[in-house]
Amino acid sequence: MVAVRPHILLCSVCQYGAGVRPPYPEDNLPELIQRMLRDPTVQLRLVPHADWMMCAPCPYRHPALNACVNNKGSGGLPNQLRDLRVLQILGLTYGALYPARALYRQLLERVPGRRAICRIEHGGPSVWWTGCGALPKDNPNYRRGRKALLKQLDRADKGP
Repeated sequence: MVAVRPHILLCSVCQYGAGVRPPYPEDNLPELIQRMLRDPTVQLRLVPHADWMMCAPCPYRHPALNACVNNKGSGGLPNQLRDLRVLQILGLTYGALYPARALYRQLLERVPGRRAICRIEHGGPSVWWTGCGALPKDNPNYRRGRKALLKQLDRADKGP
């Protein structure tokens, strides 16, 4: 079982589309995708915090808050919003276990672009600001990663 924040599943897709593969010093997302593709039994537990399993290497993880604080003093609020959006779109809840491949497939089928999750609507830099959410257009890395991962999941599901 791997504990993971809901929104960082999208981050992993963006990284995959950008060609990021293990090892990656900033986080464990490339390793998560690699493990999910190789092992059909991997389960994910969606958690409401920056769990050490995925986020420990990240320089923005604040252990006392168990949150990512990369957003100009926001205390992790933008990431909480992203998590809630993912849960709502997928009709899921925190705490339950989900098969990783099925969860990724559901995410990739229901979220064609990351703007639905990552957008931050405001007039300028604020505590909600983040480079990803401030992009006016969808991230091409998400589109590439989504397409590639759907192909990988199809191959993995068919077996050798």
